[in-house]
Amino acid sequence: MTGSGHGTPTKYEYRRTSSADSQPRRLRLRGGPLDGRTWKATIRVGERAFCGEGPWTTAGVYVVTDRIEVDDDGEVLSIAVPAFA
Repeated sequence: MTGSGHGTPTKYEYRRTSSADSQPRRLRLRGGPLDGRTWKATIRVGERAFCGEGPWTTAGVYVVTDRIEVDDDGEVLSIAVPAFA
């Protein structure tokens, strides 16, 4: 999703992909109260996921980005950031 219509991302917007891109992912949570944890979900880039434990709160909601990292074991991790800052 872009704000200008010319392919330039706009602040507070996130990218979405087609539903065909939903796949099992290992998420690395960056920022917020769950920073550094990993989470597993079948999700696509741009979707939000509740990654917390216990009752639902906005602090546990993360958005999957198109960034990836490779952990020490060589596994690919998708980066997720807090949805509500």
